[in-house]
Amino acid sequence: MTDSSFPLILLLCPQQWAVVSAELRRVASLGRYMELKGMVRSEQVSDDTLRQLATLCAELQPESLYLRYANKKVFRHQKDFWESDDTILRQHVKRMADQRLLQAVRLADSLDIPILFSSSSLLPHLHIEDRLTFDETTSVTPVMHFHRHDQGTRYQLQLQMRGIVITPMEHRMVVLGHEPGLFVFDNRLLLLEEGFSGKLLLPFVTKREVEIPRRMENDYFRKFILKNVSKAEVTATGFDIEDTGLKPCPRLVMESSVVGGHLLALRFRYGDMDYAPDSKSHGKVQLQETEEGFRFIRSRRNRQVEQQAVDAVRRESESSGADVSVGLSDAGYMRFSTTASMIDWLREHGPRLRQQGIEVVQPSSQVYYIGPLSVELSETWNGDWLQTDVTVVLDDGRLRLPFRDLRTTILRGEQDYMLPTGERLLIPEEWLQRYGSLLLTGQPSGKGFRRHRSQLTEMGDVDSEQSSPLHLQSSPLHLPPSAPHLPPSALRATLRPYQQTGYEWLWLHFMNQTGCCLSDEMGLGKTVQTIALLLKYKETAKVVTPAKAVPGMLFSEEEMKGENPLAAGGLSQLDGAGVGFHPFRTSLVVAPASVVHNWMNELRHFAPSLLACNYTGDAATRREKRKALMRWDVVVTTYQTLRSDIEHLAPLLFGVVVFDESQAFKTATSRVHQAVGRLMSLHRMALSGTPVENNLHELWSLMNVLNPHLLGSHRSFLQSFIAPIARQMEQQRTELLQALIAPYFLKRTKEQVLGDLPERQDEVVVCPMTDSQASLYAEELSKARNQWLEEQSLPLGTSPSRGRQEGASALKYLAVIQRLRHIANGEGKMQVVFERLESLRGTRHKVLLFSEYVTLLDSVGEEMQRRGWSYALLTGETQHREKVIDRFQNDADCQFFLISLKAGGVGLNLTAADYVFVLDPWWNVAAEEQAIARSHRIGQHRPVFVYRFVSENTLEQQILTLQERKQTLIDSVMPFITAM
Repeated sequence: MTDSSFPLILLLCPQQWAVVSAELRRVASLGRYMELKGMVRSEQVSDDTLRQLATLCAELQPESLYLRYANKKVFRHQKDFWESDDTILRQHVKRMADQRLLQAVRLADSLDIPILFSSSSLLPHLHIEDRLTFDETTSVTPVMHFHRHDQGTRYQLQLQMRGIVITPMEHRMVVLGHEPGLFVFDNRLLLLEEGFSGKLLLPFVTKREVEIPRRMENDYFRKFILKNVSKAEVTATGFDIEDTGLKPCPRLVMESSVVGGHLLALRFRYGDMDYAPDSKSHGKVQLQETEEGFRFIRSRRNRQVEQQAVDAVRRESESSGADVSVGLSDAGYMRFSTTASMIDWLREHGPRLRQQGIEVVQPSSQVYYIGPLSVELSETWNGDWLQTDVTVVLDDGRLRLPFRDLRTTILRGEQDYMLPTGERLLIPEEWLQRYGSLLLTGQPSGKGFRRHRSQLTEMGDVDSEQSSPLHLQSSPLHLPPSAPHLPPSALRATLRPYQQTGYEWLWLHFMNQTGCCLSDEMGLGKTVQTIALLLKYKETAKVVTPAKAVPGMLFSEEEMKGENPLAAGGLSQLDGAGVGFHPFRTSLVVAPASVVHNWMNELRHFAPSLLACNYTGDAATRREKRKALMRWDVVVTTYQTLRSDIEHLAPLLFGVVVFDESQAFKTATSRVHQAVGRLMSLHRMALSGTPVENNLHELWSLMNVLNPHLLGSHRSFLQSFIAPIARQMEQQRTELLQALIAPYFLKRTKEQVLGDLPERQDEVVVCPMTDSQASLYAEELSKARNQWLEEQSLPLGTSPSRGRQEGASALKYLAVIQRLRHIANGEGKMQVVFERLESLRGTRHKVLLFSEYVTLLDSVGEEMQRRGWSYALLTGETQHREKVIDRFQNDADCQFFLISLKAGGVGLNLTAADYVFVLDPWWNVAAEEQAIARSHRIGQHRPVFVYRFVSENTLEQQILTLQERKQTLIDSVMPFITAM
């Protein structure tokens, strides 16, 4: 564009379908005139706004409108399109063109580009004085005058702007747009007030008035006057226009959003009509025919009253914080993320809104209770049980509802409860948080629920003032006034600080009669902390001379023979004075067979004053020991022995029962678990670095022994915790379960408490298979796949017992998995393993080699023998385990120790080794960690190197993924309580 030319918008006289074209032209100034130059195309300009203006003008050209809106199958030529008599098509094109025209005018005005109107595009020159000024600030309202006479009705139209009423025909006027109503008025471009069509002006561009013949009155009154009488200023003679004077009734209406969420819509009701705040409607008009003629009944909106209601609702929505996800919009909507948040908002803000005349309207099909809502609570202790009665109070006490009635609804994960009144009570989210533990763990009783003191954890308690029973505020039991925290004087060991904390934690649980699990990592001294507790128990227990005293014995002959006088009545016959005031009774330690000798050694070493009995051996030996079993301070036995001798041990009342490696009874249906549950004692505690290895069923099994009332029945625990957590990892249930069990687990890792623990380096060694090994693996895998596909294709009912068929299939696939794992442990892996061992051979390093399969260890041992290497072997069949362990620990020539998982996963101290080879991955990573902890523990002063060997492209790599998934579930629930 040259310096002497500038852009101009030229509006051309309406032609086809009353569409006004607009051209963006270059013009040159010639004094008072302007000479038209070429068109300005969008691709010629760089300014974004000017380019947008050029595009709008191009879209208003007849050819562009044809290309955009014509159906080419119907209108093959542009001429056919413009000659169409399709009224709907014409109206649509005109409306779209009018909207683009207004956009073009607004853009040109913002760029200060001159706007001119011409009835012809052939004019060579334009006068600068003809420039039009766009005035969007002036409101132009039609004023209609109707005079009905004998021959018909005379209709006049005037325009009111800035307080002046003018007659259109007395001015230069050109109607450019219908919707919106854009028109030329003298030297200005004006807009009719929104809601009025530009077609209103057309008859009065050249006429002062219009006559409606009597024969056309009925149709005219109904279609034209009725449409405009509510909006325009109207004067009438010959018929009546009556204003009803209805006042608006502001209402908040509940609605559902099509895009999600829930809405409250502010609406104004006039009679039977509702209007949104941004509605342009002026009201409603009804036409009545009378004997005298026509009568209009008009209900006009009161914008001032409506605005007061808008302001009131907006103030409440802005003061709501997070309750309202989107505040009051111009259309009168408030958006909420959930129905619950909407109901909560109405319950809080509704009373103030009602005071200002704003009502809440709900769909008749689903009416929620939004009135006053409160909760009454009372608590009463009865022994070890806390009775909690909770009542929901509605409508200021006119309706009272036992909270236990809501239990089923809440436990189903629902918040909608049907009240006796037919209204729906939306249970507040706050109640789910505050009363969650009460509903999940409480047993229905009386008007509410009862809970055992072991269930009253800090998080989730009904009363926020109550704290954990371990803080001794909500429990009826109390410590003696001078509760000792020093370790027992007879302990031959100096406890490390974290061990002292652990001992005090055990003692606190002992005094409160709450079972607990010391879950420190392997190697942190759980045994010595427990021995300290057993010694403190003996020092503080009440010593009573038996009725039939035997010199040197603490108990009567009946008790030594196992004839416990309290056996018939169980623990219920004990008084409530606290454990520390009962007579001292023999404690029982139940442990895996592999660590019984370790317990006996530790007891002799750290607590020589405790008389300890090794209750193992053959049946005859155990029978002799049972004759005076209760003379001992501590009896150490195995889980297998307990299972075999439970009928003899169940009638006895022990002081403290310690379950070492408590995962041994993780399966609730096992005979070991059933035997453990039958033991009677004043106190129970467990030791395990991995109390939960696979799933939450194992957690219930453990707590059912330690604190039987904590997690309720297995069925309720399954419904309330296991299913929701395993399926969705539901945060609320997970947090509540963590809170329930947290007081009863103490877990410290070596990294947390031992700053001087040697470094540990882990590496996964991927071993390529040999060709023959890979071929065998692929063949076995193919067989398994084909077998599975065949079974899937069998129709239902082909087997007489589908349950037996599925059970057999499961065993079949388990056998396939075992074969695949054995193949994976073949030649390729062994080559890599022995390459690593060869590099260590002859050094000062010692190596632990762990495997789940004894056959694999035998193969490794045979190869070592062939090479002339010295090694030790420990399996479940190994005799004289102590000698084997001692040889590896102390014989410098014995460099390698082959250990099976079951035989050596727990209870061994093998700090002579600083290398750990895990020959095959196990399903449970916790089991691997237990094995590795044989070396990486207290007493180890060298870095420990851990190698896990997996064969490439086998299910062993999938096992590693499975380990991670299982650990995620366990970590989400098991608390990691650090030392205070």
